[in-house]
Amino acid sequence: MRSEIIIKSANVFDFKNGIKGDKKDILISNGKITDKLKDENTAFQIDGNNHIAFPGGIDLRAHFYAQEVNYIRAKALSEKNLVSIPGIRTVQEQYINHGFLFSCEADVPVTQSKLTLFNMRSAPLIDKAMIMDFGSNWMFLPELQDGEKIKRVATILSKLMMDLKGYGISINCPYHPQFWNLNKKIPENPQETPMLRLNISDIFKTLVSAVEMNQFRAVSFIAPYDIENISQEDNHLMLLKEIIEQNFPDKSNHRSNRVHLSNSNLYFSEKIDDLLDFYINHNEFELDVSPVILGKNRPLITRDRNLAYKVSKESGIPVTTVDLEFDTEYYITTRNLRDENIYNLQLWSRWLEIILKLKEKGNLERISIASNAPYNMSITDYPKVFEWLLNKESRKRYLSEFPSNLTENLKIIDITASLDFFDLCGLISTNPAKALGISEYKGHLGAGADADITLFKFDLNNSSINTSKFGEEISVAFSDSSIVIKNGKIIKKEGVIQSESENTPHGRIFWNQGKYDEELMKKVITSKESFYKKHFSLYLQNLKNLLTDNMENLKSD
Repeated sequence: MRSEIIIKSANVFDFKNGIKGDKKDILISNGKITDKLKDENTAFQIDGNNHIAFPGGIDLRAHFYAQEVNYIRAKALSEKNLVSIPGIRTVQEQYINHGFLFSCEADVPVTQSKLTLFNMRSAPLIDKAMIMDFGSNWMFLPELQDGEKIKRVATILSKLMMDLKGYGISINCPYHPQFWNLNKKIPENPQETPMLRLNISDIFKTLVSAVEMNQFRAVSFIAPYDIENISQEDNHLMLLKEIIEQNFPDKSNHRSNRVHLSNSNLYFSEKIDDLLDFYINHNEFELDVSPVILGKNRPLITRDRNLAYKVSKESGIPVTTVDLEFDTEYYITTRNLRDENIYNLQLWSRWLEIILKLKEKGNLERISIASNAPYNMSITDYPKVFEWLLNKESRKRYLSEFPSNLTENLKIIDITASLDFFDLCGLISTNPAKALGISEYKGHLGAGADADITLFKFDLNNSSINTSKFGEEISVAFSDSSIVIKNGKIIKKEGVIQSESENTPHGRIFWNQGKYDEELMKKVITSKESFYKKHFSLYLQNLKNLLTDNMENLKSD
């Protein structure tokens, strides 16, 4: 395959550079998008007519490579009607078919990084990164109890990211959350646990500050306790306010934001408007939504014990508890999303409501779509998700299948706004790239960007921005990408994904080590090695992952 490619006359969408379906040629040289080729006459030509061109999509949150999903695969052997979880090679094919070329494995516990990286190598055609779960890690306890030791926390984080080959961190349900009493508001009446002498907001603030001190590329991903609990929504808002309004060290030069709320639609239902006001008034805050697809039994793997037992009680399906020593714990069950009830429909409508209300407000700059697959949706559900976002008639037809007494009070009924392809490009590509601090070469089609491009067969009929007249054509187009280019090489054409030969460009596993003080590192790590030796079944040194030729350190500087 020649190193120079021209995609001729495609309808190009590029949220970062404000390109809204213009007929353009895309020039590719040596794996990058460029303004000029050495010789256009010798370049390989691709006919982009009747196609839309998107930068490669980025899924900020999925669960396919780490160990916990295997518990559900095993559970599927005995559970009827449980949605099947595909193998890793099939997941890679699904991502490519729907235009995604980068996947983040969310909430990876420290002790699972080896297995996660091993599994990631089974999907060599797309880029990947681990978002590590440090919120539940007991090794930070002495530093967090002493608020003056943020620099030590930052040093530990840097060391672990360097050894584990992690990319970002998720602060997720800190310290076995059953210890927390959340009945009283935060921060007016902060609660300390009898065992830990810690305050919830202090944990989040310290770890976010440590991320900023390290100048990590990725934003801090925040996941408070008590998901899907209406009574805690005010507390969640106050927690976010405390985190984002603290005095931070200088933030990373690679991104504009500091804090990212994961699964925002699962934390807010009654207070969605308050959440959106907070989003609009805090420019360093961003969020994602995780679409919920009804009609199946879906796995539930959560650190939120309250949610797991609530779902188990409703479904009659038992909970399996998995405790990874001091690392974290999981509650594993399945949830029935087949029943036609108001709660399920509310779960379905909230993610749409958040996105469409921000569309009405003209503020889609800091919101992303993340699959959270396989818990809330499958990768193959993306085309229908896009259709609902882009076409209000499609939403209406879907809701008409349910009894009116279940749908009449859904807020989504009154929202007439719809996205267009330009907006969609922002939500699945540009904005996730900004969250990861890689927007200089991912998430757009400007000169210098990695040539990660997906062409979908779609005739816009000279109507590049108005998608209201399109319905099922949207799902059809996004169900099967026509041509996919990764790092300047064609990996899918004529409906066929290319074999993984030595001439095929492999996606990379990205990691980021941050900054650290060498002398402090020696002191801190000595104490942590002792902690692991005493409390774990493996030594801290055993966690270290070796570099391979498909790993790349995106340095903080």
